[in-house]
Amino acid sequence: MIEPLYEILRLVNGDRTPTMRLVYAKLEAAKKRIFASSSKYAHMFIEIIKNRWDRQMSRDPHMAEEWWLSYGRSAPTLRDIAIKVLS
Repeated sequence: MIEPLYEILRLVNGDRTPTMRLVYAKLEAAKKRIFASSSKYAHMFIEIIKNRWDRQMSRDPHMAEEWWLSYGRSAPTLRDIAIKVLS
């Protein structure tokens, strides 16, 4: 039951920064593996993960990053303005 969470921690703590899309996918896969383990504590683990994830991902920078990864390339004018502002 701990192994799926360990794999996510290794992913986000590695030398390469993963995309949010990859982290979302790995987290969903980890939750499925935890439920599949048929442990009586699986529900408790999932609730802890959900609460922590919700607290972290409700912050604006994460939501902005996800939007930018999804739509940033299709908005070249916005991209140019962002580059000027951040430079």
